[in-house]
Amino acid sequence: MKQLIFVFLCLPTVLLAQVSSQPEYINFLKAKLIFDRAIQFSGLQSDSLTIGISASGMMHESGHFSTPDERVDIPEAYTLRLFNGINNFYIDGLIKYQGRELNRQVYVKEDSIFYRDHFDRGVNRDNLSHRVELYNEILTLHPALILTSARQALRSLRYLGKTGNADLLSFSTNQVTFTLRVLPDGQLAEASYLATHTYYGDNVHRYEYLDYKPVGGYQMPNRFREYEFGSLRKEQSFTYDLKPMAVLPTNQVCPGCALVAKNTSAGQVSIKSLGDSLYAAELNTYNNRVLFLVGVKDVTVFEAPIGYKASQHVIDAIKQKTGGKPITKIVVTHHHPDHAGGLRAFVEQGASIVTTKENVAFFNRFVNYPHELEGRKESKRLKPTYLVIDSVRTFNQADSESFSVYFIGDTQHTKEHLVTYFPKQKVLFHGDLCFFRLTGESAASVREQAVGKLINRYKLDVEKIYGSWPLKGFKEFGTKADLNRKLELATK
Repeated sequence: MKQLIFVFLCLPTVLLAQVSSQPEYINFLKAKLIFDRAIQFSGLQSDSLTIGISASGMMHESGHFSTPDERVDIPEAYTLRLFNGINNFYIDGLIKYQGRELNRQVYVKEDSIFYRDHFDRGVNRDNLSHRVELYNEILTLHPALILTSARQALRSLRYLGKTGNADLLSFSTNQVTFTLRVLPDGQLAEASYLATHTYYGDNVHRYEYLDYKPVGGYQMPNRFREYEFGSLRKEQSFTYDLKPMAVLPTNQVCPGCALVAKNTSAGQVSIKSLGDSLYAAELNTYNNRVLFLVGVKDVTVFEAPIGYKASQHVIDAIKQKTGGKPITKIVVTHHHPDHAGGLRAFVEQGASIVTTKENVAFFNRFVNYPHELEGRKESKRLKPTYLVIDSVRTFNQADSESFSVYFIGDTQHTKEHLVTYFPKQKVLFHGDLCFFRLTGESAASVREQAVGKLINRYKLDVEKIYGSWPLKGFKEFGTKADLNRKLELATK
């Protein structure tokens, strides 16, 4: 009996010895030692931090401007306010772009996130138990957020090795693994994570924290840099305010705005007939529309929206609708991500790209950007074929399958743009040049005036004018009469 009692009492000690000798646990202990050094350096031993962080600097944006490789510098300023503990914070941001001041608001409270983007597109609410891309970006804005998040995900902490004199740690949260670079004194020098962009493919988001100085009882960086795709995207300077704040200011949560539940139908495509052999495929989640024309032997698609995954959903829906007919041509109005982001998926199908001259070199690179994280099917390097349009080209097939593609020059949206006309269906497809509101009407913009000139120049018999974006908040299509009213308002 005494022997049995002795074995029973020693059992926890034996098990502990077995656990502590396991490589995974040894790795964790080493990571925890370095992480504790980072926490001690920062002064963030408590979750009760209440602080205001003001940032100002410049965003170096690319991809959604007049040419494929253009970069635009956009001034940005924001306030990051942590209140009532580290799990409650808000961001109130402002950018200045094309003479406009555009606000962005984010509010994180315990397990939920509320946000509205710079273009005031509603307020969304997501539960942080699900992956929210925006949240990963927020966590890396400041060491106070990323270190606290790592502490809350402590069991995932791992030691990765050294780079120079710095130690590398990793931890996982929000379905993403972050890497931290910690200097010998405990200073967090860098955070990064692997992500996939719908347009540019796999990439690393990397964030540098520079020029640490004492702020109250903390060590805080004075400068911040963000890198994407190996290029500097953002650089900012920080200032700090240690005044306590117990509650969220009322103007931060958009009082009176309805909170929209997260849409779980991502990737779903609905198809409707536009007459004869012409169809629209609508991606309601992404607020985009694709047209496709079904021929006797093949299919031509107009727009390759958002990214590889979204366009693959479109291809699957078209294949199902047409009984698997091959897609031989993909016509893109212009190079922006919501119109050409999924080109690789169509090129994998063997489709030729119908585009303008300036896009060819960019598309050659673009269709070979990596998309492993989005389930790319082909790993080989692609060599697309092109049909370049510099004026007008008519594709003559059966009567109901013919269409003409017209080149439009600078629309103050892009320097090159294509518009397609379907004579049998009397449909004009423009991408995102014309906008027809549900109620009221506005004067024609430069984009819309370009479409009006095209219709008049070629005497096109147009009954319906379709765009690829947006679907929500606007008419499904406009008429020639609708466009003429907008043109008239522009002359007054």
